[in-house]
Amino acid sequence: MAQQAWFSFHGVPEFEKGLEHLVIRAEEGSRVALEEAARVIEQKAKANASGPRPRVVTGRLRNSIKVDAISRKGSFEYAIKVGALQWYGKFVEARYPFMKPAVEQSAPELQAAFTRAWKP
Repeated sequence: MAQQAWFSFHGVPEFEKGLEHLVIRAEEGSRVALEEAARVIEQKAKANASGPRPRVVTGRLRNSIKVDAISRKGSFEYAIKVGALQWYGKFVEARYPFMKPAVEQSAPELQAAFTRAWKP
């Protein structure tokens, strides 16, 4: 004769609601952390573009470094662009990098932003 076991689960709707809440918090945290990270990179890029190399003549390149609006690409997938809007920015970057070092210099702050955003 086969043994039978019966289980009864209580609180499943509450559990599902709790999971849904966690997903919403994680999604919002990801968006907030990405925006914060982009602002940190923007500040460091502007500082890097303030001389001595590249030499500041008008300040247009530095002032054109902006953060674009965040866009949602999918679940837990967002994109944001930080860069110089002046057409010659890519040429200056090739000779006197200011954006790439900004990303590298921002690593600790980026990690901290995501750690704070995802903290339970």
